[in-house]
Amino acid sequence: MPHYAVAALTAWATVFERTSDRIRARFEPRFPHVHPHRLRHSFSMHTLEYLVTGYYRQAAKLVRDTDRELKQLDRKAAKASDEAKAQIRSDMKELRAKRAEAAKKLDEMGKASAGAWENAKNGFADAYKDLHQAYARAVEKLK
Repeated sequence: MPHYAVAALTAWATVFERTSDRIRARFEPRFPHVHPHRLRHSFSMHTLEYLVTGYYRQAAKLVRDTDRELKQLDRKAAKASDEAKAQIRSDMKELRAKRAEAAKKLDEMGKASAGAWENAKNGFADAYKDLHQAYARAVEKLK
């Protein structure tokens, strides 16, 4: 078989065409014609889904880690002076409100459509930044 004939048999377009034909003939007559472009699109969508899911998991972990940090702050406050306890109680009220807002934005991000994803992601990032900064200020007051 000449070299150009082998190349024609192994070119992606013909591989997909022959594979689609075999699937239609042997298993499912309604199987669509598959082209390299469709595969690239499917791969891109799968990769995007993987990245979005990974970002969401990372964001959820940040919220869980913050819960642990807030509990530690509560324990430190219990050992503080009465004046410091009063201040920490006030700070904890603010922190819990900011934590609730971050959780709300996380939930919105998890439910966001492709078109709303970037705004939802930025909304969570801003809410988490506010929470983290408030936490850092509260910890600083205990020192």
